[in-house]
Amino acid sequence: MLASKAPLTRSNSASRRTSSGAGLSLSGDLPSWGGGSHLPGALGDYAASASFSNKTNDAIAQACEGKRRSLTEEIPFASAYKWSAQTWDDPQDSGIYVLGAPDILRAVVPLAPELQQVIQDGTAQGLRVLLFAYSASVVTLRTQDANNPQLPAGLQPLGILLFGDELRPRVQETLSRFRQGNIQVKVISGDNPATVAALATQASLGEDLQAVSGQDLAQMSEAEFVQAAISSTVFGRITPNQKALLVQVFQQVFQQVFQQVCQWNFS
Repeated sequence: MLASKAPLTRSNSASRRTSSGAGLSLSGDLPSWGGGSHLPGALGDYAASASFSNKTNDAIAQACEGKRRSLTEEIPFASAYKWSAQTWDDPQDSGIYVLGAPDILRAVVPLAPELQQVIQDGTAQGLRVLLFAYSASVVTLRTQDANNPQLPAGLQPLGILLFGDELRPRVQETLSRFRQGNIQVKVISGDNPATVAALATQASLGEDLQAVSGQDLAQMSEAEFVQAAISSTVFGRITPNQKALLVQVFQQVFQQVFQQVCQWNFS
């Protein structure tokens, strides 16, 4: 689904559905934007102009036809900052287009209450939610730190994208066997914690799962981090470095439990 910043006009919207063939789909209405059909075309051009490929970009490309644009700068998506951007060198549509996680982009993108509600409803359903935004002011996005590009100020929302992630076949059966074997399951993802928790619930991992975000983990002391790793089931908006730290904690805890079980068995 795509929701524009303007109220939806059903008579001007076109319904489209696609599947990337890789477990990710873009579905629903593509409403008009700014009184025309700019939004689907801009999305299609954005996907066609990307120098990188991933499941999200492929799903957009299949849903929205587009043409390759001339770019003066491109920021490929990275899980460390969770957005991508393109600066178009075009007399009519020059500017910066950004696609990324709403909870990251909201620092520089004003979101009306109706858009915030679309985002909240999408995450509650276990959908992957992305925000597409634009700025007419062209600035340099790269900084001296190549791994830490800078979001431009003055971005305006163009639309909200909702993606459905397909659960693997027999995932519920697999999780059931884990529970029978007293194996604790931890879910680590770069997606919004609410989205991940909803998907985990759909996969029968449990109800009222304790979830924690990478932003929250970043503010914790070492002891608090370890406690959150032990007590939480779902970890969302996790960076690669945080994932490595979580795995270290899990390995340490498993080793301690294993040693304790051996002592009990042989004492």
